[in-house]
Amino acid sequence: MSIAEYVNDALKPFSTYQERHGAVAVTTTCMYPSNALVTVFVRGAMNGAVVSDDGQAIDELTALNRDISDADKFLHRFCNRSGMKSAKGVIFSPRIEWRQLPATVAFVANTSVAAVTAGLQILKKRPSRNLRKELDHVLFQSFPEDKIKKGFRVVGHSTRAYSFNAVHVNSRILIMDPVGPDANSVNSRAIAHFDIGRKKDDTIIQRLIYDDDLRWKAADLNLLQAAAKVVPFSNIEPAMQEFAGK
Repeated sequence: MSIAEYVNDALKPFSTYQERHGAVAVTTTCMYPSNALVTVFVRGAMNGAVVSDDGQAIDELTALNRDISDADKFLHRFCNRSGMKSAKGVIFSPRIEWRQLPATVAFVANTSVAAVTAGLQILKKRPSRNLRKELDHVLFQSFPEDKIKKGFRVVGHSTRAYSFNAVHVNSRILIMDPVGPDANSVNSRAIAHFDIGRKKDDTIIQRLIYDDDLRWKAADLNLLQAAAKVVPFSNIEPAMQEFAGK
């Protein structure tokens, strides 16, 4: 292949478009500080289009536990610099002609990244619960102490070992694994539970516990759900009672 063909092949992932709920999702090469690629959404008709980030900037900051009292006031300064607008936490462009689409996609994506990058520096972190500590408390309330194994090691299909607080009941092992909304936590927990799930050991019951008081990205919850059953912390006690009763 020629160099141009190599370049074209390598950049194919950034030339794919998907229709979602009446909009076309365009994956860009821009990246948030979390290393997630920015996706912008194009809506329009023959008379032109509007490009938006569909609230991704605010979603990113919320997932990173930043306190945003007024999303539009916060986004206003970044939108002003690039000629974009904001409403209800969404960055979007004015209506444009179709020939302006490439530049506008870049403007919206870069504005969204700028807002997140600055927000990590200037916005305060929200007080957060210690999910692992609270989960341990519920475990010891729900099961006899001799049934709870702290630091229990489980070997995955890859032969890699993982450590969890687990409960042994009737020859079964319940893993209650807390996960946070940041990219590192989501990715590491998903990898671990995919690996364990590939063993197809029916004696191991996997549960990923997340704090539903926080704002989560749907994509992150979908990834975790594919790896193991996801349980909101607000529903943790019924989930444990269900396990104990089997």
